[in-house]
Amino acid sequence: MLKQYDQNQTCSHNQFRDTVKKFLGLFLPLTVLVGTGLAIFSHIETNTIKSEIASTERREVEVKKELFINHISSIRADLIILSQQHELQLIFDPTSSQEILKKSRAALAQEYLVASQQKKQYNEIRLVDITGQEIVRVHFDLGKANIIPDAQLQNHSHRYWFKDTLVLKKGEVFISPLDLKINSGKIEQPLKPIIRFGTPVFDSQGRKRGMLVLSYLGEILLQKLSPQHSLSSGNLMLLNSQGYWLKGIKAEDEWGFMYDDRRDRTLKKAFPETWKQINTQQTGQFQNRQGLYTFTTIYPLLGIKGAKSSTGSGNPFGSSQARVDAKSYYWKLVTFVPTTVLKARVQKIYNQLQLLFVTLTGLITTGCWLVVQATIKRQQSEQQARGLKQTLEEMHRNQAQLVQTEKMASLGQLVAGVAHEINNPVNFIHGNLIHTNEYAHNLLKLIQLYQKHYPNPVPEIQAEIEATDLAFLQQDLPKLLTSMKVGADRIRQIVLSLRNFSRADEADCKEVDIHQGLESTLLILQHRLKPKSERPAIEIVREYSCLPLVECYPGQLNQVFMNILANAIDALEEVSTQQTSAPTPTHPGQITLRTSVVDSNWVEIAIADNGPGMSKRIQEQIFNPFFTTKPIGQGTGMGMWISYQIVTEKHRGKLQCFSTPGKGTEFIIRLPIRQKATANSYGI
Repeated sequence: MLKQYDQNQTCSHNQFRDTVKKFLGLFLPLTVLVGTGLAIFSHIETNTIKSEIASTERREVEVKKELFINHISSIRADLIILSQQHELQLIFDPTSSQEILKKSRAALAQEYLVASQQKKQYNEIRLVDITGQEIVRVHFDLGKANIIPDAQLQNHSHRYWFKDTLVLKKGEVFISPLDLKINSGKIEQPLKPIIRFGTPVFDSQGRKRGMLVLSYLGEILLQKLSPQHSLSSGNLMLLNSQGYWLKGIKAEDEWGFMYDDRRDRTLKKAFPETWKQINTQQTGQFQNRQGLYTFTTIYPLLGIKGAKSSTGSGNPFGSSQARVDAKSYYWKLVTFVPTTVLKARVQKIYNQLQLLFVTLTGLITTGCWLVVQATIKRQQSEQQARGLKQTLEEMHRNQAQLVQTEKMASLGQLVAGVAHEINNPVNFIHGNLIHTNEYAHNLLKLIQLYQKHYPNPVPEIQAEIEATDLAFLQQDLPKLLTSMKVGADRIRQIVLSLRNFSRADEADCKEVDIHQGLESTLLILQHRLKPKSERPAIEIVREYSCLPLVECYPGQLNQVFMNILANAIDALEEVSTQQTSAPTPTHPGQITLRTSVVDSNWVEIAIADNGPGMSKRIQEQIFNPFFTTKPIGQGTGMGMWISYQIVTEKHRGKLQCFSTPGKGTEFIIRLPIRQKATANSYGI
């Protein structure tokens, strides 16, 4: 009895040791494999994040640079136009009577008032005579422009910008440094950054009689560097050529050259090595212990005819120390992403992967243990009588089902991965289109204002307008941007559908105009409908009824329209290819779109073509996944299957195909007008 007990104990011990050995033999390689894979993925994802941040920062400084340069060019244009007013000649004409002088000053003041109110970017527009005395001044503040009474006009002969503008020749423009407005000898509070644009004014005999000065509100430019106007992951900074912050991370570090107690607050003094790298290159990007720096150089004077400047003066009544040429007047636009931000982005990935590794390790442990147990049981069952054969076959069937489930899960992960990789660049394009549309709108609005207030441009401008066909450009540019946005939206919708297929995301259900979805889809396919060398244009016949707004997932429904219409065009092009030898087309392509309301609760959309049609065998498989009649490499076989899932499962509707060989094909989509009502009818 004792011997039998010892034998059982030994057998159990050996069985346990064999189980542990098999478990470790399966668990350790899988764990190492998963860990290695996650480590490689972590490395790749970390580099991708850093690359995306670096790319975004480079693009951000270049976009802001172009914005600054274009803005300054437009201000110079305003200055030149205002300096050529006819009233200026009358004011400085010694033969003008007092009555004419009075009327001319009033007219000029009114002109400056209108310009100030419309532009909303000039703190002051002033006409100053050769002695520094103001003749006309318009002040803009708190959204309102006012003409300053004669009794409050000031003399500015002691200011550096007056002296530096006075020495200019005809056609030259003085652009001051970006500094703070000084009022009554003190820096005005709250702080008001100003750039002064001045040009001398001459009388009819070519004698210098004064100057026109625009005090541009520099805060308008600086606001473009605020977080709400930036895609940067860090902070945008603007520095002058001496390394002083015009826009910094801390307000107390800004405008150091204007304050005696801030003279040493420069990037050069705080971070000398960083400033050396930034100041010795035009543009660049580098990373140090503080973080990622991306910078570019803005030359406001370059490209502006006759532009001059000086060092300016932080002293209210001081003179400029020296004249500054176009290459010495520059700003450094810098984005700074702190190391803590970069680490936080990377740490987030690490944390997610660590959690994933722990989860997968737990799953692997459970799975390996189950597999080992199943293997042991299978080995034991193979030693049993033939009566257990049925149980063994049942286990094999279960294993096959598990394999198939794993395949479908892998397919879902693959689709989700593809959608993720497409989604990032598409979002990049889509986000930029918003800004591009805004910039184009602002430019067109500015051109319209010029055409409204200056309807008779100089011959050179008129010639350029005719050469560039400005009227057509104004009409076509918004359409072009709209088409680009529609295209980008369509790609995003396709990506969203892929993500829905992989169960990675959900779309919003809302009321939409079905006709609008059809028309937007046709717009994207417009290039395929146009005439080609081998066929005439494909005709679109619309038989639309009056439809109510339909509750649906518009992005997915548009994908259905896209798939069906694209297949119809493919079919018509196939017919045209077969007729290329004919002298004239005998089968012009036609697609008919028909909509109607059915039983007051449903809408029906029919899309029919007069293509070659399909056989009964093809019709029976048209909605099967991976089924396609196209050559290898031209079709995936997923389009109609996804469309069927969208209509029947997502919208609880119906999708049917009717086709006759040689006569064409018609797809009929039926959708409930209200999804909630349909859900209730399903007992949901």
